[in-house]
Amino acid sequence: MAIRRKAIASALAVAAVATGVLLAWLGHPEKQENQITMSASSKSTLAYQIYAYGQEKGIFDKHGVNVTFIPLKDLYTMELTFFSGKVDTIINSAGLSAVSYNEGEKFKIGIAIARSGDLMLLAQPGIADVQDLRGRKLGVQGRTSDAYYIIKWWLESKGIDIENDLEVIEIKSGANLVTSFKTGQLDAAVLWSGYAYEVKSSGGIPVISTSDALEELTDVPHYNALLLFRDDFLENKKSVANKFLRAVREITEEMNANIDEAAEIAARQSEEPLEKVRGVLSATTIVGDLDEEIQDEILSFFRYAAEKGYFDKAPGSEIFYDEWR
Repeated sequence: MAIRRKAIASALAVAAVATGVLLAWLGHPEKQENQITMSASSKSTLAYQIYAYGQEKGIFDKHGVNVTFIPLKDLYTMELTFFSGKVDTIINSAGLSAVSYNEGEKFKIGIAIARSGDLMLLAQPGIADVQDLRGRKLGVQGRTSDAYYIIKWWLESKGIDIENDLEVIEIKSGANLVTSFKTGQLDAAVLWSGYAYEVKSSGGIPVISTSDALEELTDVPHYNALLLFRDDFLENKKSVANKFLRAVREITEEMNANIDEAAEIAARQSEEPLEKVRGVLSATTIVGDLDEEIQDEILSFFRYAAEKGYFDKAPGSEIFYDEWR
């Protein structure tokens, strides 16, 4: 896991951005009691769309919680900022959450936001079959993500060794991954949310989503959006976390019932193209809960991933926080 920590360490300077944003509300004691700061790697993510919808529809206010959103450079910066205590909650994938658990980080999964219909392997138009990927350049955000491992396992099931049969190129920035794909520097890429939509819109061919790939391998879906809280936050501000989680559940229920309205709100607040935001939401299976079935599916993924060597120890039910339900 040292390799991952070195990658995250490179984000230290960027994490200072979060500290600067926090100063904007630290001077207002009346807001701090029910304050939560949440972060994601960009405004193109489902995390921001949930925040935007909750703010505009007054759902956070209804539940008595004051939410500040802090967009950061990439997921590694986001993780570092969260685990160093500079933000209160993030939305992270199941695999990276398990990696952090194995590294000794103290946190809980509070709610499953979504399954990964929009996190996928895409290829250039000339690649007609998965076997045509042999000898090609594949762009990934990192070799520590569950997206990388799920695609790796899925390719293995097709007789393809991701490291020996392809040239894997790590590009931390989603925007740079898109640029490299569009300019022909990559033959395929693993992309998500607005980045995947942008590549599909420019002719990229979806090969398979990580959720479909994992279901093909294990019969359980891939939860790529889990909302996390550090243990110290839950110890000190459990009632605030409960309010926030109940608000998020209500937001996801409304977004599922009103995809077009949710897309319009997120597009307006993020200044992203409406069709791009609508495309992301339409490709995503929004969940917004943490019932026993969801917990069992996440635990099944943990066990499978540990058996495959992704991390050493599969987290158990202790990783869940569901007192708010």
